[in-house]
Amino acid sequence: LTVEQAACEWLRNTSVDWQSWLRIEQPPGEQKEPVSKSDSKELGDIVILSIVLLAVFSSLLIGTVLWLWRRNKVLIGILATSSGVSGLKPQRPSLDLESPLNKAIMTIDDILDGQRTVSNQELIELKTLLTTAGNAPNLNQLLDPSDAYYSRDAIKFIMDLSGQQKMIQNSSRHLLNSWSVSESLSTASSDKLIVDQHRNSKTWMFEGMLPDDAVMSRFGPRDLEKVEKMGMGETFVFDTIRLAAWSCGKQLVITGMFFMKTKLGLVEKLGVDEVKLVAFLEAVELGYSRINPYHNNTHAADVTQRFATLLTKSGLVGKVFGDLDILAGLLAAILHDFQHPGTTNNYQVQLNSPIAQQFNDQHVLENQSLCLGLELLEPGKDTNFLEGVCSRDEKHTLRTNIIALVLGTDMLEHFNILSAFKA
Repeated sequence: LTVEQAACEWLRNTSVDWQSWLRIEQPPGEQKEPVSKSDSKELGDIVILSIVLLAVFSSLLIGTVLWLWRRNKVLIGILATSSGVSGLKPQRPSLDLESPLNKAIMTIDDILDGQRTVSNQELIELKTLLTTAGNAPNLNQLLDPSDAYYSRDAIKFIMDLSGQQKMIQNSSRHLLNSWSVSESLSTASSDKLIVDQHRNSKTWMFEGMLPDDAVMSRFGPRDLEKVEKMGMGETFVFDTIRLAAWSCGKQLVITGMFFMKTKLGLVEKLGVDEVKLVAFLEAVELGYSRINPYHNNTHAADVTQRFATLLTKSGLVGKVFGDLDILAGLLAAILHDFQHPGTTNNYQVQLNSPIAQQFNDQHVLENQSLCLGLELLEPGKDTNFLEGVCSRDEKHTLRTNIIALVLGTDMLEHFNILSAFKA
């Protein structure tokens, strides 16, 4: 026999009850009773209820996480918009800032280029748009007060400005209709004619602010107090045309001194030589043509007033921009059309004029204004009020910022700047 066969034979012949030995029996008193059907049903109900509660809890948890994530994105967007931090992409609704007039012009360009065809009805609508629409977007439609993204203060800030545009357009139209100065007139005679027009035009003159014998060659502290009472620096729609009537042609000097000395305090903060600052402003004002119906000292004063008001009302002064940044912005506004001939850059380029050749057809008139205006700030000149105000590096930064701001007024840069705001 083999070993295996011998072992099996021994196990069969032994007296040990192997089956009883291998069977596992429970001790007395611990016998498990079978589960009833009712107990099984209750157990199933408990399992189902647990699953439902787990699903509800999971849904609430996921909803909370999504709400916090969305709220975080909105806060990041507001932070990026207010502080200008790069890399943060605010999730804000897109504003269509194109004016109706620009849209009509682009439509006409597309038609001329053969990119689209229009029906007679569309042409009639286009004509209506051109004859009735203003040169500004409809902010009433773009800014919805119920939109949670835009604060009520921001909407009111913009709507207060847009609500006064009609008044400005009517005032400007009245000025253009009243303008009859010939290019052959000298500066002195044209100044006298302007003053006479202002005296005779009671519809756009401050009541009682222009004496009959007023001949204002300079200004004093009382003049700065008067323009402050008129509301300069408090509204975007300050009537600079009426200021021109009252000041007898010194509107740019008064506007510049009001913001640098009274409103923003740059004269005291930076230690500016007040006599040289007045000399600089008077030299700039004389450099603006009195016979140019638009690019004149009134326009320069208006741009300066609006720019400075935007800074003060937006809360950017002292928080985002320092004193030298503000000074660069004011000087850019004051100089941006200095000695403007009243033509376009394209006209100068096509004419191949001396200034177009001088600046290689690039931002011709803006470069001319910068070149001639910054000459007044060269060392040793009586108009250099920056002497001793800032270091060499600070003056270089100041000059760089002025140049960038003035070159940005070239309308060729309009769409680039607009795209940057929309991005």
